[in-house]
Amino acid sequence: MCLTCLIFIICSNYIHADNESFQATCDQQCIFNEISVNTETLKLFPINCSTVCGYLQLSSDSNVTEDQLTTVFKNMKKFYGLVEIVSTPSNELFVFKNNHENLTSNPSVCLRIKQSLNTTAWHIPMIDGKSCEEIEEVAAEKDSSGEGNGRFIAQMLALFLFYYAPKVI
Repeated sequence: MCLTCLIFIICSNYIHADNESFQATCDQQCIFNEISVNTETLKLFPINCSTVCGYLQLSSDSNVTEDQLTTVFKNMKKFYGLVEIVSTPSNELFVFKNNHENLTSNPSVCLRIKQSLNTTAWHIPMIDGKSCEEIEEVAAEKDSSGEGNGRFIAQMLALFLFYYAPKVI
């Protein structure tokens, strides 16, 4: 069965759950303490929180549907922690809309997600309706105007090496 995952990565900050700043970021009721997302752990998700902290792992073992994820995550506007995509057979990527501006200007996000999805299709993923190519263009414009973070060349090099490296089957 092919799993179509709703992948949301909203301004992911890599902060360890035991870190004081992680605990200070979210109300205690808004911390998701489970890692693997499945039908049982999804029942524990803090559905009334607009800001959630935790670690989420979506994998081929995740037995949740896109509709279930959409329903549970509908109130969330920001997620602090780590979202990990592991061995999903899906080539589709659905992301929450209009709540993660930083994501749509960071081309390395597309690269990481593409590697996780194990696909060479450049139009995947779509983040807020933008393809990886469009995100690269935004980053290039920001870099050339001085708005960017100066890492675009390194990210392009990583993309080039990933995309053109020989595939080992």
